[in-house]
Amino acid sequence: MSWRLIAIGLLGCGAGAVAGEPVLFTSTRYAMDMSFADDGALWVATRGGVLKRDANGSWTKFTVVDGLPSNESAQIRMLDDSVQVVFYARASAVWSNGKWTIGPSVPCKTVLPDRPAPPPPNVAGTHIVTRCRGGTREIAALFGDGLYEYAKGKWARMEVGLPEKARDITALASDGRELWIGTRRDGLWRYDDKGWTHFVQPDEPYSHNIQCIASYRGSVYFSTLEDGLIVRTAGKWSHLSVP
Repeated sequence: MSWRLIAIGLLGCGAGAVAGEPVLFTSTRYAMDMSFADDGALWVATRGGVLKRDANGSWTKFTVVDGLPSNESAQIRMLDDSVQVVFYARASAVWSNGKWTIGPSVPCKTVLPDRPAPPPPNVAGTHIVTRCRGGTREIAALFGDGLYEYAKGKWARMEVGLPEKARDITALASDGRELWIGTRRDGLWRYDDKGWTHFVQPDEPYSHNIQCIASYRGSVYFSTLEDGLIVRTAGKWSHLSVP
């Protein structure tokens, strides 16, 4: 009897799917990118739609129901008077004057100027995964290798004693005084005049897979895979509940 009940349950769960077609489960807990607009609104690209939190803390969620070409968004870009979202589904969308306009695919890339690719020969890294500005410095993370700074027309390694297990970098942010890095599996690290700090138990975010870091008005925001958004303010962590 128990085997028969299990079989019926499995058939019921798959009743809405078409044989041979993949079933996609999307979630806003998979936060891929984020950026702040000039008006203080926080825009977040997730695998479950696009999120907007206004300056008062109210959230709005946009999905295909609202006219987006896909629920799986990859990157947020701030334009002069609008917000552009890049999607995995080979499309883009621009939010302006309270409505979405769908456009063609645009490449995911940094907003910083194009630079010749590091590294010099014979290093372990594979590619630039992210870049940021830290004051007057332009910093790049070479996945699997470490940190580089662009100066005088070329990249040079930053000699900051980056720990070995912090080299699979996925996200960077800096305000010129502190440098934050997110890694693929080893959580968050911060570099300041005291050296490196690794945020491990009990003072650590739940998810160790950091996708994006953004500083805003004294707080540092982090997007993660599987655990949405977290923020550090005045030395304490908190979790942002999203739609």
